Amino acid sequence: MNPSIGEIFELSQRLQGKNTAYKWALRDVKFNQLWSAYGGRDATGKLKKYARIYKKKWQDFLQSTLAHEGKSTRLNLWNLAPTDDLVAFLIEAEQFDEAVAVTEAMLIGFEAGVQHLNLPSEYLPLKAEDQTNVSGRMLLSYFFVPDKVARLKAAKEISNLLLDEGNFRNLYLEKLGTLLYEADICDFLSVLKLSDPVPFSESEIRSVLRHPSVLSEYILETLGFSPQFENLEYSEFSNGDLRPSERMERSKNGVPNIWSMQIHRLSRACGLRLDLRIAAEWEELTKRKPFLFFNHTDYISEKYHSLDNVSCSLSWNCESAIVSAYLRTIGYCFVKGILDSANLAEYIVPALPFGEPLSDISPSQRPDFWPDFGNLNMSGSELSDAVLQHFLNEWKLPSEVPLFASGPLRSDERGIDIDWECMVVSEEDHQGQLTELFGHIYSCA
Repeated sequence: MNPSIGEIFELSQRLQGKNTAYKWALRDVKFNQLWSAYGGRDATGKLKKYARIYKKKWQDFLQSTLAHEGKSTRLNLWNLAPTDDLVAFLIEAEQFDEAVAVTEAMLIGFEAGVQHLNLPSEYLPLKAEDQTNVSGRMLLSYFFVPDKVARLKAAKEISNLLLDEGNFRNLYLEKLGTLLYEADICDFLSVLKLSDPVPFSESEIRSVLRHPSVLSEYILETLGFSPQFENLEYSEFSNGDLRPSERMERSKNGVPNIWSMQIHRLSRACGLRLDLRIAAEWEELTKRKPFLFFNHTDYISEKYHSLDNVSCSLSWNCESAIVSAYLRTIGYCFVKGILDSANLAEYIVPALPFGEPLSDISPSQRPDFWPDFGNLNMSGSELSDAVLQHFLNEWKLPSEVPLFASGPLRSDERGIDIDWECMVVSEEDHQGQLTELFGHIYSCA
């Protein structure tokens, strides 16, 4: 009967009024353990509902539902400590001071429970964060989420705030000064290419730039500043230090092969083993902070065997370390005269996260050929391979060309693995941009 008490409450409230139904609300919370982790996925919603209905009796409601009855068991241990559900209940009952007090008590308990752990300072800062800075710091951290589209969207928002919010400029410079990989620094600097005018002076940027690279100097030059290619960072190695890195090879899983292809191409042109140099640079870079490997088979073992040729593509510290080692190797070649300024851009521009012409291309309206998603049955097993193939066959491309595409991606008879979004431009309206884009891709292939 316990699972039906909530429905009994609804019926009693409708027929007899909320005062008579009050006893059923108390029974629902007690018998179904709504305050505990065993209350089910609807527990929070029910508690908030009761808080709205009985906000004038919120103290009596808590006393009646949180009181101990009998000895403690595994199911009623939740009575001993406050939870986020209690905070939600108090907010819904408009008892905001009490909600703040409970939240502070929860945080004090949490801090006491982890103070013996060796956590980085940013996890538990000694100084409380200014409330006005919280959203800005969250946005700056969101920029490094391993998703290229999310990064571009975050970059556009960051560029807008840099022009409109004076305090956000300090947060940007602070974040830039914490970055340890050349690739991350260049990605973050590229945000400034979306702002007009550039919101910083050259001295402000260079004062926090910890690891300048050939690409960061290139970006600063495009921003109208004077490049300092003579100050590029790279490592000096003896012949004994130049050897293959098994750890770097492990980290390449899911990382695009373009960096290896570019290094091999330059190696053939100059007759040097630059693949050994990038491996040595990678080993040095990974000493800057703890380096973690991503084992994709841990996430797909139920569907794919570990020996299957399955790869992934994530923007994370593995990719950042490889691209950073690549940039340091290219910087070495430039300083030593192996690579001249006429050919430099060909090797470093692919490492830019976004830029012309892609950064300004956005969908303005629904494409004419876009299929009707209402015709695609998304009810799990009923979506067969044949149904999906028929759906994809409905795509007709007249004069519009998709430049960025996602899903849906077919896998097997079990249906869709991932779904994606698509950005489209008209060939007539963007002929010059398309020619420039595909011409550049062809030249790098």
